Amino acid sequence: MFEGQSGWDLRRWKELQMVLSAPLKGWSVYEDQAINYYRAKNVEIPVFGTRDYLWPISTNSLVVNSNLIQNPAW
Repeated sequence: MFEGQSGWDLRRWKELQMVLSAPLKGWSVYEDQAINYYRAKNVEIPVFGTRDYLWPISTNSLVVNSNLIQNPAW
């Protein structure tokens, strides 16, 4: 219960960028030696910017209602 709530809380508090900008770490399964297998490596660096806090408004909605303006950076 409420498992997905923390993501929305972080978005609302504007802290999601700090969490999602940290590099994802993982193990390489293609190593020959066991000592190299268990060393954590950066797998991916996710990109989450300030523009991702607000999603774009569809073009159709902007055409239908001329009082709407597009969200910043979209």
